[in-house]
Amino acid sequence: MAGSASYNVISGLIQDKGAREDFNKIIDGDRKFSAKAGTDYIKNATPDEVNAAKSVYVQFKDGKARSLHDVMVEHGLTERSKRRQLNEAERQALQDSRKGVDTDTGLERNSKVIGDEIDRIDNQRNNNTRAISGIKGGIGKNATKIGTNAEGIQANKDAIEDLTTALIAQGEAYQEALDGTKASMHAIANARPIATNVGKAAVGVGVGASGNKQAVAIGASYRFNENWSSSTTINMETAGKYTKEDVSAGVGVHFAF
Repeated sequence: MAGSASYNVISGLIQDKGAREDFNKIIDGDRKFSAKAGTDYIKNATPDEVNAAKSVYVQFKDGKARSLHDVMVEHGLTERSKRRQLNEAERQALQDSRKGVDTDTGLERNSKVIGDEIDRIDNQRNNNTRAISGIKGGIGKNATKIGTNAEGIQANKDAIEDLTTALIAQGEAYQEALDGTKASMHAIANARPIATNVGKAAVGVGVGASGNKQAVAIGASYRFNENWSSSTTINMETAGKYTKEDVSAGVGVHFAF
């Protein structure tokens, strides 16, 4: 290939081994350099490639140091190719400029979209903030109501406890009164005497107990004749936790036939 031949000619002109190796690395590392040289290099080289070639210096047999680019120019650069290269550079610059305009327009559109999204997020955040404030206010009102309800519940609980205590005390009082009645009945029943003979009197004493109540009774009877007799009893009931000491009495007339 002509390009490869030109490349071999240029490589062979480099006397310095290190410079020649650098040249070979550049050529081997780039597809354009490895496939073309001379005129092909001039046609296809980009400005960056030209600058890279200008920075590589080679030592020729005549002892003059020249850049790789200058050597490549000698193998194919003409005024026409120079103009072509300049036109290509101008065309590339125009394309880059158009890309920049398109990019700027796209950036403007993106900026507007981003700005609208930021505004939407800010509005949503403000709405959320107001909603949260409303929820907090509702929570505060509910907390107050809960506190009021708790006070009412506690008051009802206290009232129920008081009522329960009162009912228990009332029940105990009723039970104690009933115990007193039973104790008095036993005492009266055992204190009532029976006079069997006409003109005779009889006296009796009786005691009774039930629960924590006690009672004592005194009874007397008198027989008037074969048919008629009378009796009387006096009873005393001891005091308890809920009941006071109590005294009761009774009298009766009896007829036998």
